[in-house]
Amino acid sequence: LTGGEPCLRDDVAEIVAYASEKRFSVSMISNATLMNGKVTQELFDAGLSRLAASFYHRNPALHDGFVGLEGAWDKGVEALRHFTASGGKATALVMLMNWNGDAIPDLERFCLDNDWHITVDASIFSRLDGDRSVLKYRASREQLLYALGKSELYNGRLKKQVGNRTPEGNI
Repeated sequence: LTGGEPCLRDDVAEIVAYASEKRFSVSMISNATLMNGKVTQELFDAGLSRLAASFYHRNPALHDGFVGLEGAWDKGVEALRHFTASGGKATALVMLMNWNGDAIPDLERFCLDNDWHITVDASIFSRLDGDRSVLKYRASREQLLYALGKSELYNGRLKKQVGNRTPEGNI
């Protein structure tokens, strides 16, 4: 479930339950700012197996400044922690941009310390309406190579086992 913000729907737990009853493996991508322990527990109980939330920097102030919502970092962390405490699987979605490549190693460690999966994506495309203004955030080839060079997961320097998988290859 994704696309806009799924938690804006009052019936999102019912949708998860219905899909789960139909034997779908249900995952959700959210900004997690509308979640708390009660909501994440309801979603888990309804059958949500994976919750993914976006993180843009390890520094909460930089993350919050980019998304334009004070406290967004804390709400996202709280949501994923509650969800994993319930027994669900969590993923941090990180968009590699021209201003946050230096944060990737710290985000990796933070995610692994919390037993979360991390997905780093450098793909930034123009909007469907043709607006190209978001392209200003694209990381250059040099920034991408720098971030990957610093990435402990990408370079196999982190050996911590997470669940039944190793972190190598998660980027």
